[in-house]
Amino acid sequence: MRCSAHGVEFIAAYEGFVDHPYRDSGGVWTIGYGHTGPGVQSMGTISRSRGLELLARDVGSAESAVNALDLAFTQGQFDALVSFVFNCGPGTLEPSRSLGQALRQRGMRGVPQAMALYTHAGGQVLPGLVKRRAAEGAMFAQPGTSESALRASAVSPGATWLTAKELKRCRELDELRRIAARTPAQQRRIERLVGLLTTQRKLIWKRAQPQPRGDGRGWDHRNRRQRYHSLLARTA
Repeated sequence: MRCSAHGVEFIAAYEGFVDHPYRDSGGVWTIGYGHTGPGVQSMGTISRSRGLELLARDVGSAESAVNALDLAFTQGQFDALVSFVFNCGPGTLEPSRSLGQALRQRGMRGVPQAMALYTHAGGQVLPGLVKRRAAEGAMFAQPGTSESALRASAVSPGATWLTAKELKRCRELDELRRIAARTPAQQRRIERLVGLLTTQRKLIWKRAQPQPRGDGRGWDHRNRRQRYHSLLARTA
């Protein structure tokens, strides 16, 4: 199996993005959503959509580790595990580890709880990891999410976080951008969709702010964090 486009966007929502080459804390040249490797230093400035393309390649090792389990997963379960392994490492899938044990139990019902154990860094619980583990657990627990279901559904945590209207516009925009020789009408439609999605992205950002500027409900209300990053990747 491969991580779905929604799965890649989910991971991106929890990874920082830098549009130019930089040296990380270990001195390694890095760009985008943590991409490293030959040629990074000379890549120049990249868009968020290019960053997603690089991330989709970078999760390959996590995909291989999950596939090596040789277990039957729905697309949502697979995406959740790829996100987890990409963040925590393939060693967490070993039979001796909490997650590895839960995956090998009948029904795999204990997987979300096992994921929730991995929230520490430097001996401290990090709120960002708590939120990510909860989101991955919800994605894994989502019943029967196939790739087609992920693309066709409206709002469902762990499947697709976009509203029905956002999803429809994103899919149309993605399809139009795949056309090599576009007509003037198609190009105008792309510009219109980008404008609509940009407006929606800004609205999400505004509402996520503390009161009185926003509604005070924050980034985790109605999947705002993931929705914002999905729209940002298509409009930045």
